[in-house]
Amino acid sequence: MNPIYKKCLFRMFLFFGYGLIGSWLFNLIEEREEAYADIANRLLDELKEEMKNKYKMTNSTDFDKFVEKANKASQLMSKMDWTFLNGCGFTFAAITTIGYGDISPRTPLGQGLSIPFCLVGITITMLAFKTAGEVVLIGLKTITVLFEKKILRREYAKRKLLKCLFVIIFWMTFLICLLAMAETYIDGWTFLEGFYCWFITFTTIGFGDYIPFRDYRLEKKGESKWILVATGLVFTIPFVTGLCLVSSFLNLLVDSSDKIKVHFHKVTSFAVCSSNCSNTNEASLSSKEVSSNDINLKPISCRRCSV
Repeated sequence: MNPIYKKCLFRMFLFFGYGLIGSWLFNLIEEREEAYADIANRLLDELKEEMKNKYKMTNSTDFDKFVEKANKASQLMSKMDWTFLNGCGFTFAAITTIGYGDISPRTPLGQGLSIPFCLVGITITMLAFKTAGEVVLIGLKTITVLFEKKILRREYAKRKLLKCLFVIIFWMTFLICLLAMAETYIDGWTFLEGFYCWFITFTTIGFGDYIPFRDYRLEKKGESKWILVATGLVFTIPFVTGLCLVSSFLNLLVDSSDKIKVHFHKVTSFAVCSSNCSNTNEASLSSKEVSSNDINLKPISCRRCSV
């Protein structure tokens, strides 16, 4: 079988296996004894009984209309109006593929426009953050070399990629922790909820159950236009910084994997050629049938595999 087919089958098997194990694990942790639909029906029955006793509402049709209107009003209260600040949240969440889903186009024109806008925007975003990640990685490598030469007095920096990897992970963790602490004051979340939210954001998963600065944006509906513009620009800074670090992390993994592949190819080629040379040498020695005292053995080298 072609090696690429084996690799494809193995990775697809790994993908589905990992997903199924995760499904079982999260279901084991998050499964509730009572379904949400059963809880909702029980609460409606309790409300219906209360309305009957308190307000003499005995007609089921009137109660159903009351619940329908209350539910509609509750849903509208949770929706976000289109402002410049909320528009920034939508556009940047769309073109970075985070997609929280808290605000989205409702008109046919807006929905149709979002398709070409996102196609172009996602392409621009991928190119921009790829280059930004490369710039961050180059800067980290330069700082690592200078630190080794100036501070540690080493002529050559060893294991630069590994050191850069640790630095990126440190700054990513530090940034997420800092933003999680900010969320405890801005939105009133716990530290774990803030950490979870920003990790989901920087990995562009974007479940939408926790949205950064959502409550703050809802409170600023009546502010002036310039304040909303300044606030929107400030809010993009942590998103851009985190995504740049994630991009540099991915670039570093690509560089590391390429070097590992080259090194592995050299090692395997050298082992195969050494084995072939050894077998050829043994065959020539046995055919000559000479004593070991008359033979001057020399080290065998292979130019093809020399590294």
